[in-house]
Amino acid sequence: MINTNKVGPIVGHTKSDVSKIWIKGEKFDENDSKLCIGTLDLYDNQQNYQYSKIVFLENYYDYTGVILVDGLNASSFYHFQTGIFYRDSKENLDISIKYNHPFGTEGERVAGSFTTAPTDGDGNTLQFAFGSCRSNILKKDPLKGDRTFQSLNILKENNKLDLVLMTGDQIYSDIHGPINKINSEDEFYEEYKRAFSTPNIRKLMQNVPTYMIWDDHEIRNDWSKDKMYDPKLKQEDIANNKMIYGFAKSAYYSYQHLHNPTTSKAKNSNEKFWYEFVYGKFPFFVMDTRSYRFKKDYEQKGISKTMLGEEQLKDLLTWIEKNKDAPVKFIVSSNPFFPDKKDKDNTELWGHFSEERKQILDCLYSNNCNNTIILSGDIHNSAVSILEHRDNHFKVVNLISSPFYWGAYFEDFEFLYEKEKELYDGEYKYTTSKMYGQSDLFMHVDVNLERNPIVLAQIYNGKPENSGTLKTITNPIAIY
Repeated sequence: MINTNKVGPIVGHTKSDVSKIWIKGEKFDENDSKLCIGTLDLYDNQQNYQYSKIVFLENYYDYTGVILVDGLNASSFYHFQTGIFYRDSKENLDISIKYNHPFGTEGERVAGSFTTAPTDGDGNTLQFAFGSCRSNILKKDPLKGDRTFQSLNILKENNKLDLVLMTGDQIYSDIHGPINKINSEDEFYEEYKRAFSTPNIRKLMQNVPTYMIWDDHEIRNDWSKDKMYDPKLKQEDIANNKMIYGFAKSAYYSYQHLHNPTTSKAKNSNEKFWYEFVYGKFPFFVMDTRSYRFKKDYEQKGISKTMLGEEQLKDLLTWIEKNKDAPVKFIVSSNPFFPDKKDKDNTELWGHFSEERKQILDCLYSNNCNNTIILSGDIHNSAVSILEHRDNHFKVVNLISSPFYWGAYFEDFEFLYEKEKELYDGEYKYTTSKMYGQSDLFMHVDVNLERNPIVLAQIYNGKPENSGTLKTITNPIAIY
């Protein structure tokens, strides 16, 4: 008998010929006495059956896994159905083959769909939404935190959503006070299940390719590796921080990174969570700004202050050079690249990592990457910030979108930020728009190479009208 689960499936990284579909199972009983198997039946846009595949859902990933749906046509629409079943062993089961019979002839199934990307280098358009920070203060009324995704589903129904980027703080492991703070691996898993099981986000992720990266609240507020190395901390606190990081990392891998583009191991044998992908003519580089961050030097340990770490920074600079001729390129940084905070002691944003930021800006400038857009979240406000070089022939735009949901209304935080500032002895200068702050926000980006302006961005109020009509906060803003 096929069973279903209330979390997933999630359509993950989707190329022109393959898509990653994430499936969640559960253990059979308290003794985990049977093997959990996820199934997928694939259909084309005319509902003609194509093939089926399976995946073993193991307990060390909290019974999550992905099926690679391959052999697809570019820019084509597909339906699928998923479910789970149990067996005593893996005998006569093979995850590498395509079965020629559907598994869903009995029992409940969960349906989803996706459209494949254009072939790399083809296609002149792209529409996507992005945002960050979905909190549920004190775990009250989780459906309020789901309404932004109702608006995103409306965009999808209006054919204005090729993919979604969630740029951090998809869960908050640390916001519920010392009593409710998440402190075990199972509690991290439960927080993800609670966050991803509400109806609107579940519907969205079942039908739109969704890309994710973590930020601090998936671990602990203002997380950096200093919490595991700083000799000023008590040894018991360092040990506890290492334990929490291990739990958070395992849960992040299972619920977010599994359906991202596949990454190799980093040189230090840790998982490499930064990644890149291409949609048609438009390349993306998604930074991991948490796993390698040190806010200060530790000379006795040979550690230098860094946001990205040496290997990730090198990969980013290589990516910039490789994609310098792309008509528009996107870099995801959970924390805004600019503006800087007025608080000179703030160690959270890129202003604290000034030398590293300048390396990236100089690489963009020297490669004439005058069409680069940085996508950020984190600060519970949304804005457009534009940085220019003093020669007036180069600019980088930072689009900031946050929060998906916070549970409290905030006016703009302009008073916290230096909205206009010269950097590096006047070589660069940025200016920032009005900052929009309220409980439910996301940003929509519309790219069309056959239009002038090529790129438009628009900030939406995540709470739709009772009639189901979308509410906008800004008119479309010309970016390039």
